[in-house]
Order: sequence, then structure tokens, then C-alpha cells
Amino acid sequence: MRPARSHVGNGGINLQTSFKNINKKSVITTDKGSISIYKVYGGPSYDDNNKVQYPVALISFKVTNNTNKELSASQISNDTQLTPYALHDGKYDSLDQPIVLGSVYKSNDEKNSDNYNKLNSAGDEWTNSKILPHKTSILVNPNPIIIATNKPKDEYLKLEPVQVNRDSSFIDSKNNKLTLDQVSGENVKNPTDILN
Repeated sequence: MRPARSHVGNGGINLQTSFKNINKKSVITTDKGSISIYKVYGGPSYDDNNKVQYPVALISFKVTNNTNKELSASQISNDTQLTPYALHDGKYDSLDQPIVLGSVYKSNDEKNSDNYNKLNSAGDEWTNSKILPHKTSILVNPNPIIIATNKPKDEYLKLEPVQVNRDSSFIDSKNNKLTLDQVSGENVKNPTDILN
């Protein structure tokens, strides 16, 4: 797997335009429910030295449980995870996701320590929080999506099994991927806005 940093362009892309497509609805469907992209924040992430590391997107979802049991978002998605791929040297490579949600804030930033903790706690809810039968909750994808190309069509998201040999659930049953310019959701200015 090629490290994500080898794909990152200078300055990233204009997230306010590339992450919104009002003509297509970004919905993941499985036998247990549906997951639709709700809000998207785009901005820089920072390393431990407070230097810009990667341009990233944080995504929250409306997750609906269509079963008669309490299930987590992870269970509803059939234990799959959203993995970004980017075009590099003529082929698409999966990107490592070595960062946490809170990395959109600089480390040792007392002003934003509460927001840092809120985001990281929200990421844990994907696996640990249960959604009541036939109810919908707003939850956050625990992995920031690294923006690795200046051309949105050269990067796509795909749901892939976390465990080996599990059946995969796809964003689009025909295309099994979603390019960044097809992601539809409300764009927000602050990272924590994706939580509500």
C-alpha cells in the first residue's frame, strides 16, 4: 500500500465546490439499512508539530436501521469501511488513513481541546453506539478522508470489508465507488458542525 503522502498535491482542492453534487444522492444501502452522506467539512489536518499534514474531509452520515434489532453503524454497513483511492502514475492506489478526526485542530491548542475531544469521541460512536430499530441517527465516519489530488474525478471512495473474506457493500451497486465530485452533502465551515 502506497503511503498517502505521496499523492497529496500542493494546497489540495476547492472542497466547497468539489464535494457537492446536487444532482446525485450519495446513499449506501445494505440489507440492514441505509447510510446517506449528511455534512462535509473540508480543511487542513495537522501533524504533531502543528504543521499542515494533509488536506482532509470529515464526513457525517444519516444512518437508518431498518431491522428489528439495535445495531451500530458498523453493523448496518456490514462491517465495511470507507477507503479513498487516488490516481497515481496511471493507476488507482488505496490511501493510508493515518490520522484521527481531531487532527483538524493543532496539538496543544487549549482553545480547541474540547472540540478535539468531541470529534474523536464521535468517531468511536460508529462502532460503539447502537441505533434503535427503524430509527435514524447522525454519526461520523471515524477516518478523515485524505484529499490526494487536485482533480476530484481522480479520487474515489469505496466501501471495503474490514475483515478478510467478508461480503462488501458498495456505495453504488453499478459502479461500486463514488468519486469526490459525486459526494453530495451540506458543506460546513467548522469541523464540529458535522456532528449536528
